[in-house]
Amino acid sequence: MEPKIRFKGFRGEWNNLTLSQIATMHARIGWQNLRKDEFLSKGDYYLITGTDFIDGAIDYHTCHYVEEDRYNQDKNIQLKEGSILITKDGTLGKVAYVDNLDKPATLNAGVFNVVCKGNDIDSRFLFQYLKSPRLMDYVNSTATGGTIKHLNQNILVNFPVCFPEIREQRFIGFYFLHLDSLIQSTTKKIESLKQVKAASLQSMFPQEGENTPRVRFKGFDGEWEIIKFSDFAEIHRGLTYTPNNVMETGVRVLRSSNIDEDTFVTSKGDLFVAPNCVNIDYAKEGDILITAANGSPRLVGKHAIIRKTGSFPMVAGGFMYLVTSQESEFLNASMSSNWYYRFLKTGVAGGNGSIGNLSRNDLMEAEFLIPIQKEERNMLADYFTSLDSQISLQTQRLEKLKQIKSACLDNMFV
Repeated sequence: MEPKIRFKGFRGEWNNLTLSQIATMHARIGWQNLRKDEFLSKGDYYLITGTDFIDGAIDYHTCHYVEEDRYNQDKNIQLKEGSILITKDGTLGKVAYVDNLDKPATLNAGVFNVVCKGNDIDSRFLFQYLKSPRLMDYVNSTATGGTIKHLNQNILVNFPVCFPEIREQRFIGFYFLHLDSLIQSTTKKIESLKQVKAASLQSMFPQEGENTPRVRFKGFDGEWEIIKFSDFAEIHRGLTYTPNNVMETGVRVLRSSNIDEDTFVTSKGDLFVAPNCVNIDYAKEGDILITAANGSPRLVGKHAIIRKTGSFPMVAGGFMYLVTSQESEFLNASMSSNWYYRFLKTGVAGGNGSIGNLSRNDLMEAEFLIPIQKEERNMLADYFTSLDSQISLQTQRLEKLKQIKSACLDNMFV
C-alpha cells in the first residue's frame, strides 16, 4: 500500500501493524480517578483532561493541578514530550500532542496516554496519522455504549496503522508541524486584529453618556452631533417569495447565513430565485445587510457591508433589511460600536420561543453620534475598512491552510 501523495525520493509500500504493536496505551484506572475536590487551581503537577485539548495541543492555561502523591500514583500516565493523548469518553477520538511541557503532568480519567515503542515510529508522524479521518472513522464504527459512547482500549489496540520507513515518517511529521505552525500563527493574527478592532471601537466612538471619543485622529476636536438613523440612511425590506420561485441559478437571495462575524460571505448553499419574481431593487456593493428576524434573537441585528457581489445579481431575503447610505463604510463601522448594541437590547423583540424581530421603524428613529466633519468620518471609515480587510484576508488564508491540511491528511497517509 502507498499513499496518493509522497515527498520526492520516497517509494515502496508501507508497513501495516496495529496500534498496540507500535505503541503502548495507558489510562487512569477507575479506582484511581480523581474527585473534583482533589483538583487544585495552582500547583507543581498538571492534571490533563480532554477539555484541555485545543487544536491538537494542550492549553496549559486551562489545566488543573494535583498533589505530588496523586502525580506519582501511576507512572504509566505521567506525560513526557512526544506523548500522544486520545480522549476515550465524551468527545471520542480527540487527539493532542504533548509539547512544551514546563511542569510534570499526569492524566485524569477519560484520556489514553499513547507512547511510541522503539525507534521505528516517529511520534509526530503517529500523531498526525491519528488526527487523520482514519481514526475517527474507526472510532465511529467501533465505539461502544448507548447514549454515552466510550472508546474501549480493547478496540483501540487493534486500530490499523500504515507507516513508511522512519526517514519518510519524519519528513511527513515535520511537514504537518510546519502547517500547524502556520495555522496557529494565522489564528493568532486574526485574534490580535479582532482585539485591535474591538479596542478601537471602544475608544474611537463615544461611550454612553459622552459626546466625544477618547481617541481621535490628529487635527480633529469638538463634540459629535446627534443624528437619526433615517437622516443618514434608508432601510429597505427584503424580498417575499415562495418555494415555487426557487431555482438552481438566478437571483441570489441574501439571508442571515450570508453574514459571518461582521463579514459578508457567499457559499454553495445560497438560495436563488427566478428573476421575474423580484420586485425590489437589487443589492449592490457598499449596501449594508442586516438580519431583521431570526429564530435565535441574539442573531437579530447582525450586519455586514456587501463586498464582491460577483456575477450573480442579489437581493435581500424576506427576513433581512438592506441599508443604503452615501457613507455606508462609516455607518457600518458605527453599527459595530456601543450605541448599536445598546439599541438592540431594547429594539429587538422576541425570546421565550418566539422569533426575534428588529423593528424597521425603531431603527429609523434610533439616534447616534457622528463627527460633524465629513473628513473625520471618512478617516474612521478608511481605518475600520482596512482592519476588516486585514481580518478577512487572514481568515481566508486560515481557511486555505486548513483545506490544504485536510487534503494532505486524506492523501499523504494510507
